[in-house]
Amino acid sequence: VSCMPNPQQCGGTGGCAGATQPQAFNYTKANGLSFETDYPYKGVTGSCAADRIKPAATNDGFVKLKVNDYNALVSALATKGPVAISLAAGSLGWQLYGGGIFGGGFRDRCGYDQDHGVQLVGYGVEGSRMYWLIRNSWGPHWGEKGYMRIKRYGDGKEPCGIDETPGHGEACAGDTKPRQRSEERRVGK
Repeated sequence: VSCMPNPQQCGGTGGCAGATQPQAFNYTKANGLSFETDYPYKGVTGSCAADRIKPAATNDGFVKLKVNDYNALVSALATKGPVAISLAAGSLGWQLYGGGIFGGGFRDRCGYDQDHGVQLVGYGVEGSRMYWLIRNSWGPHWGEKGYMRIKRYGDGKEPCGIDETPGHGEACAGDTKPRQRSEERRVGK
């Protein structure tokens, strides 16, 4: 949060005010990831303490999945592992989520503000309801021990969406072109 530069203001102005998954993948490819014990996450934008960066792991890059391809997403989850996605998390329902399968009803409208990056870690079925399983960065006291189940509709049935404020998600400063259901999905290599 404090060390990754964001000079083009992609996905926000940097730090806790936002960035994008490609920037994070590129940063960790070059600089690695430190253990929480070496460089604890504070949840606030601060000054980068370069002396605390002790790379414990790096990545080989990322692959961007085809936008709106349900089967590519399910296949990547099943064969490659977690996928970095962006979604709309600004609603009060997200803030207060405490468990269960989130979605339906008000979420079926077409407008949204893609404003938060999470890790899509799986999918499942509870009774007759399908869901996506995401891991959020808000800690284990949020949701279902840091996780959330979001209603999954199925191939060709996922809700529509137009993001009128792409600068909160994937776009860089000056790019205001609305995005049609353009969840950013990336798989680490």
